[in-house]
Amino acid sequence: MAAASSQEGLEEELTCPICLQIFSDPVILGCNHSFCRDCIEKTWKELNSEIYSCPECEAEFLEKPCLEDNVKLANIAQIYRNHDISLDPLPCNYCTDDPQPAVKTCLKCEASMCLQHLKPHTENPVFKNHPLVDAAEDIALWKCNEHNKLLEIYCMDDEVCICTFCTVVGQHKKHNCTSIDEGEKELRDTIKDVKGNIREKYDGLRKMIRREEKDAFQFLDQQESRVTGSIDNQLSMLESRIETFKMFLNDLTKLADEKEEVIFIQVITLRTLLALISMVPYSMGFYLVYFGFLLLFTDGSSPILDPNTAFPNLILSDNNKTVQRTEEKQLYPDNPDRFDFFPQVLCSEGVSMGRCYWEVQIKGDGRWGLGVCYKSLNRRGRDIAYSLGMNEKSWSIYSWSRSLTGWHNRNGIKLTSAQPSRVGVFVDFEAGIISFYNVSCNNLTLLHTFQQQTFIEPLYCTKFWKYLKFSLDSEAVV
Repeated sequence: MAAASSQEGLEEELTCPICLQIFSDPVILGCNHSFCRDCIEKTWKELNSEIYSCPECEAEFLEKPCLEDNVKLANIAQIYRNHDISLDPLPCNYCTDDPQPAVKTCLKCEASMCLQHLKPHTENPVFKNHPLVDAAEDIALWKCNEHNKLLEIYCMDDEVCICTFCTVVGQHKKHNCTSIDEGEKELRDTIKDVKGNIREKYDGLRKMIRREEKDAFQFLDQQESRVTGSIDNQLSMLESRIETFKMFLNDLTKLADEKEEVIFIQVITLRTLLALISMVPYSMGFYLVYFGFLLLFTDGSSPILDPNTAFPNLILSDNNKTVQRTEEKQLYPDNPDRFDFFPQVLCSEGVSMGRCYWEVQIKGDGRWGLGVCYKSLNRRGRDIAYSLGMNEKSWSIYSWSRSLTGWHNRNGIKLTSAQPSRVGVFVDFEAGIISFYNVSCNNLTLLHTFQQQTFIEPLYCTKFWKYLKFSLDSEAVV
């Protein structure tokens, strides 16, 4: 255990902060930080700035620094790389007497090959369509879980990789599909555009900081004793925002450099990228600089409605993800958890930590409300305090006469947004934040945010409505 921990620590020290790979031809800057030569050259070229800076500590150089070879670091990295290769290499499946280390694995043949036995796959046209990956002992990652066939197709509707059987007899039948290569190209192009936009905003932010910092120091010269503490706090806040910005920029860089198409496509979605751009404010003053990122992945599970809480005049679908109001009372069994006066229903599981995001599809016109509440919300009685948003245990938005209002503890805030047909709900439990979004055409428009809340119980997705049909759809659970 200690040896593994030491090896991980050594690998971290030998990793380039830009490409996140073991150093290759490392160079050292005047600030004593090291990078791969190609990485730092490419970074400076992309920035296209008159001022050169260190990506690690932001130290600035008026002239392009002379990149000195870090010989000792290069030697250590090479020794580590050779040692890592020598540890239990995967053997070639075709070697009989003295198995040589495998360098590639054919996903179609399901075999790993050394350099000698790999030649037919690289030279014979018969094997042209056989996909090759780095030597891997377990190829289950590249196979369909349902049909155990090779993942060769990208479903553009569901944004996942599938096998050929899925398009014929599976749930992706009649979906818009393309090759994995085309799907990867489209997503990589999108990431390239996103990175360009973020770079532009990042450069703008840095220029603004320099300008505001200069003005701030001029102000300090005039009133040094009075404002020193305030300026220090403001600079600290801006540096914290930049660190947050750099973290997400590094995440995007890591995704863009992902080598295996299947892993890459399963991690990033188009909606996530577009939402990321729309959530980065740019034209803001020195005291109002804010960067908010919501990175959502598509491995969450959809919220499930709890039929034991449903008001008798509500009909739930078989999978408990869709609910609709009816004039006929349903023959639900009596249950102390059931709402007996207000047409409301809770989800079966709550959020008690971390961040969570889900979406609600709304069909039809009428009065409706949705939000989150504590499980201890009263269910029995006609008191208006038992309704969603009319107490300290629930937070909601209501649609009434085609106008929207945010409610908590009987305090209402009229919202100016148009009527949404799909609403996204984001909860950050530790930060005390509940946000509602209008989801339309891959865009997220903020409807309202409850912030600086202190949650003392798990939060449950809640619905109230008169004449509408609702369906639940989870985009992510983080």
